[in-house]
Amino acid sequence: MPATDIKSENQKVYEDSRINADDYNKMKSQQNSQNIVILIYDDDVEISFLCKEILSKAGYHVVTRSRCENICSDVEELNPQIILMDLWIPTIGGEKAIELLREKSMTNVPVIIFSANAEIEKISKRINANGFLEKPFNSHP
Repeated sequence: MPATDIKSENQKVYEDSRINADDYNKMKSQQNSQNIVILIYDDDVEISFLCKEILSKAGYHVVTRSRCENICSDVEELNPQIILMDLWIPTIGGEKAIELLREKSMTNVPVIIFSANAEIEKISKRINANGFLEKPFNSHP
């Protein structure tokens, strides 16, 4: 995706948020002081880039990974406040990665899964994810 499209998309998300500029800047400042870490697992470079770009501009510290087999060590090292996980990611897949995380009693980290899978809501419940986002993403309500 060209950088101009990303800027345009960021503007749409900002405009749709219905937050005035002063509130947005105040919120961004507070988030920066909290050092919130978001860990994103997606092998699609464009989606990872777009998510990182939008969330970084909102003041979050974002780390992306294109593989998820080291999820437990990643969580221990980075101490994220939330994980965004694609279901169809090499090598073990998002479902298995979340199962590994839960088996290691790392249940305090919320996990949001995202996928184009039509069964995403059922999968989210089955693997005890904290929520889900359907792909393709839509910036409009």
